[in-house]
Amino acid sequence: MALAAAIPLRAQSSTPLDLVSALDQARRWSASARGARAAIEAARARERQSVAWSNPAVSWGREGTSRNGQANAQQIVQVELPLDVTGVRQARLQVAAIRRQAEERRLEGLLASVDHETSDALLSAVAADVQVNAWANTRATFERAVQIVGQRLAAGDVSGLAARRLRLEAARMAGGAATSASAARAARVHLATLLGLDPRAGDTLTLPVSLSGVLKQVTRASSVLDGPLDSVVALAGRHRVEVQLALLDVELSLAERALIERERRPLPVVSAGAKVEKVADATAGSLAGFRGLVAGVTIPLPLLDRRGAAVDATAADALRMRAATEEWRRRIGAEVREAAASLEAARQHEAILAPHVGEEGVAALRAVDTAFAEGEASLLEWLDAVRAWHEATTAWNTLQADAARARLRLVRAAGIELLPSTSSNR
Repeated sequence: MALAAAIPLRAQSSTPLDLVSALDQARRWSASARGARAAIEAARARERQSVAWSNPAVSWGREGTSRNGQANAQQIVQVELPLDVTGVRQARLQVAAIRRQAEERRLEGLLASVDHETSDALLSAVAADVQVNAWANTRATFERAVQIVGQRLAAGDVSGLAARRLRLEAARMAGGAATSASAARAARVHLATLLGLDPRAGDTLTLPVSLSGVLKQVTRASSVLDGPLDSVVALAGRHRVEVQLALLDVELSLAERALIERERRPLPVVSAGAKVEKVADATAGSLAGFRGLVAGVTIPLPLLDRRGAAVDATAADALRMRAATEEWRRRIGAEVREAAASLEAARQHEAILAPHVGEEGVAALRAVDTAFAEGEASLLEWLDAVRAWHEATTAWNTLQADAARARLRLVRAAGIELLPSTSSNR
């Protein structure tokens, strides 16, 4: 039995779980995303509320006076209404709109975190399956070799020591295969949990057979990252949610300052109503009532509270958030460069190992495997060849997984969306 023959861990269907469907399902399942969407609805409601007019007030008063048998009674009914002549409503709307935009950016950041965690889980599950298949192939080859050596031992062609050594090596490979299968199952359980499935459903997930398919989708969504590194850093400085939130916080501080500036200005309150007055005299009797209209204007005097400290506080907040924006850009730039360096290192290692695990390596192993089966290669030669191929294969699989994760980290650092935002998934 040649090592090149694939031994799949589990049956694959014609529709494996791809990156887009996995991200979409994880986004829909995320409780944090649902909470963020509710926060956006609340912010939108507050935005609508911010432009509401102040309610009018109705007042009623009665005044009665008397002297030497004369009495005077007045009743006044007025409606009072504040007039927004300073633009308070518009300023409140601006503050509420910025807060709503901040909630929308927070949802985008949360979805980006969900995308990154789900993509990493999918890559880990696929990589674990690839390693399981590599271990299974090597284990199957050792089992075939044990049968051949058993036959030769019975014929007296090999020593008992050689047979025991081969069985020990086969047991070691079986242990490695079991450990690999356990890691693959754990990766599948984690992925199923992120997708909102029962953990037991992880064993039934149909995943891509290799990392290349998943990596192609990641690369397609992030093709802009193939440009100069400085351009990627500049892109991250604009697109990362943390920077956008910091900039919105600066806008919010300035908008709150504008609101306070308007609120500190006197807001006139106009009033209009009706008045009824009656006069009674002990000698002349009651006189007919007098009726008329009343109107007035009330202007508060900003003498005790001019809101100066509140204005200073918003100005200091704006300076603080500008500094935070600069700090985020510095951190993001370092994060992008670190991720790019990791990706480049993984690619260099892949280039070094690729010639040894390609078709030539498989052909050489087949030749050694066939030579051993026909008695033309010794057990030690066969063991050395199989070990070398197995170590090179598992190292190659690990390098491919590391490169895929490095690409994913670069995508995350640059703030690139893996799944386009739509009304259904936002």
